[in-house]
Amino acid sequence: MNLKITNFKGIRSFELPLDGNSAIVSGTNGTGKTSLFDAFTWLLFGKDSSGRSETSFEVKPYGSEGLTVEVVGEFEHNGHLFTLGKTLAEKFTKINGEDETERKPKNEYTYYIDSVPKPKNQYTAYIAEICPEDTFRLLSDPDYFAGKIDWKKRRKMLIDFFGDLSDRAIIQKHPDEIGELITLIGCKSVADYKLMSQAERKKVISELDGIPARIDEAEKAKPTELPKEDDGARLGLLTMQKKTLEQRINDLENGVEISKQRSVIAELQAEFAIKKAEYAMTLTDRSELAEATQRRDLAKDKLSNIERDMRKTEADKASLESRRTELLTEYREIGGRVFDESSTVCPTCGREYPDEKKQELMNRFNQCRADALAANKNTGLAIREQIQHCAQRLEDLENARRDCLENLQSAEERVAFLNERKPAPFEDAEEGKALQSKIQWEQQTLTALSAGKNEQIENIQGQISDIENELAGVNRRMAAEGQVKQQDRRIAQLRAQAKELGGRRADLEHGIELAERFEQIKLGEIEDSINSQFQYARFKLFSRQLNGGITECCEVTVDGIPYTTNLNTAAKANAGLDIINVISGKMHITAPIWLDGAESVVRYLPVEAQTIQLAVDGSSEQLRIYVEE
Repeated sequence: MNLKITNFKGIRSFELPLDGNSAIVSGTNGTGKTSLFDAFTWLLFGKDSSGRSETSFEVKPYGSEGLTVEVVGEFEHNGHLFTLGKTLAEKFTKINGEDETERKPKNEYTYYIDSVPKPKNQYTAYIAEICPEDTFRLLSDPDYFAGKIDWKKRRKMLIDFFGDLSDRAIIQKHPDEIGELITLIGCKSVADYKLMSQAERKKVISELDGIPARIDEAEKAKPTELPKEDDGARLGLLTMQKKTLEQRINDLENGVEISKQRSVIAELQAEFAIKKAEYAMTLTDRSELAEATQRRDLAKDKLSNIERDMRKTEADKASLESRRTELLTEYREIGGRVFDESSTVCPTCGREYPDEKKQELMNRFNQCRADALAANKNTGLAIREQIQHCAQRLEDLENARRDCLENLQSAEERVAFLNERKPAPFEDAEEGKALQSKIQWEQQTLTALSAGKNEQIENIQGQISDIENELAGVNRRMAAEGQVKQQDRRIAQLRAQAKELGGRRADLEHGIELAERFEQIKLGEIEDSINSQFQYARFKLFSRQLNGGITECCEVTVDGIPYTTNLNTAAKANAGLDIINVISGKMHITAPIWLDGAESVVRYLPVEAQTIQLAVDGSSEQLRIYVEE
């Protein structure tokens, strides 16, 4: 790297010709050592060495006006030399109506790559492609990683770079402490298993918390009116009393006279049935009518079957005649076929076949035509026979139909004749009417006999109602016993569920405890893995709390001393160089390292990259450069 600076902050003009070598730049305070680093970062990223944008610090020399600020740097990347340049000039514009002395300057920037002017976005993209700003600041400022970036970002970078340890490898390395996790996690990561177990534990706890309320609800659902000791015996007694009273009502309803009257009515009804049956026995015409009706129905069925067969035969005959017509047409078409004379010419060479070949082709054609005519004729003759058979079948069916119609007409006339002679029903006959009138009279007598018992029946029914009310109470109490048992079973189920959930909660909490123990072990493994990469610096990635838990952190230490508290300047610088060395090797990229306050460090940790040490020298009022060969 070579650097040329003009009118930047307190530096009027300065060149840093290093040609890739390391160097020490010294001078008293205020000579611009830090400004060299600021100029370098301003050229690349438009910021000073502490990361402030140029709107937050003054780029131009204090009190200057009209000067052009310029920084030009020569660099090497992958064996290729290139030059970057950046200028800041003040451009004055006059506003209408203002005095010329009141003109205000406007900053105008120009960017160069290999002396060729470029737009800012191309310039920025070019630098970012070589080395992004965060990467550059990480590799050029020893204090950047350990002292300037957020600890979470620092921690993530370390784990991404050096903490790639598989969960299973860590579990297998510590079988006594966390070996159970292999079975518990299955195909999941420990982190996913822990999240799943925590979610399930939350659900289990929620279910457990709800069980006491559900048990209380079941307790409250138990009936307050419980069975009495004598309810069983009382139920039997009341049931018997009810049956006795019901029997008394039945006896009242079926008294002696009433019973006799009912017997009279029953005898009359029996007599009526017998007379009616005898009356039916004398009606011989009824059997004759049934026989005539049966003959008529059979004739109807037979006629229907004959007509169905006729329709089918006619359809078959029409189909055969249509086919015969088609065959006649085909016969005429076959008979009209003539030999194709063009078939006597060879399709390959275009010559006519010999006479014997022609005769062979013609004979074959004639034979095929004769065979087709014969086949057509044979088929036509067979169909003609079938048509004749159908015609004969139709003639036979028509004769049978005429006979059937004659039989049907005869049967219908006989049925009509017998229907005209059918006698009146027994109920309309004189004897039947007399018996029905007598039965009606005796039933009225029975109604009159039953009227006097109503008052007694009402009294007994009142007693039965009281018994039924008491029975309802007994049944309700006895049913309550079943409800109590049902709720007791429900409570037992809930307690068993609570026990099962409690066991599941214990299993989940054990698994979560193992996962948390794994996290502690993993962090320790990662911490050891990361620290093994560094020669000088060490990293603390978690701290233990008083309750046994752990909290994430990322603190850089040297010999146990935290970087941000009591570590001296030399130790900080060497810790930063150690970090740059390792990360630079991991990323396969180097950048010039700027070491401010070099006068406080006796010996720096060796590094692969180019270094520029900025040291205070009270005897020198100007910057001096000592280039290492």
